[in-house]
Amino acid sequence: MDVRVCALDEVEGGVEQGALLLGQVVAIERASFPAYESLADHLRAEARARGRTLLVARPRADLAAVAGYLLLERRAVVVHVTKLAVAEQSRRRGVGRALLLEAARRARAPARARASAAARPVGTMTLHVDPARAGALALYASVGFREESRRVDYYATGRDALLLELDLTRAANGSDTEGGAMPIQGELRHRGCAALS
Repeated sequence: MDVRVCALDEVEGGVEQGALLLGQVVAIERASFPAYESLADHLRAEARARGRTLLVARPRADLAAVAGYLLLERRAVVVHVTKLAVAEQSRRRGVGRALLLEAARRARAPARARASAAARPVGTMTLHVDPARAGALALYASVGFREESRRVDYYATGRDALLLELDLTRAANGSDTEGGAMPIQGELRHRGCAALS
């Protein structure tokens, strides 16, 4: 699927368009996660919180639609993927991968390219995942995430989480890359937002 990945605050059309897209993000959140794991009621506040970035993937054929989203939280020299979800009709079409790759690109961006001069490139991206979510585990492994630890009873009693890490200073295959950055796979064209196909 040919998608365009933008931070919600970079979307053309201003506040009105952003509100429409955020409504779709909330709908995807509700459809993707059980109520006790859902941020749907708090997603608007989460997206606007300091250190958070809400990335939205929109099909280039219909930029008014949302194919998926990723909520990223910056923590010193680590960024943490708080949520990643793809609309059911867009799954297994590269949308989740596009969101992760854009999140990694932004995390590694030099401070001068971001709004906050205090922010600096980070070396690690982390996330938690339910070990029962085989599709999600396969996606994360394909990007280069590795299991760091297991969090017992993280989601609920008897439901653990795996803490996965992606070293942004090394390639997915473990070799150093020129400039110390993980290579982005897929075409990136920067015209305000990343277009990935």
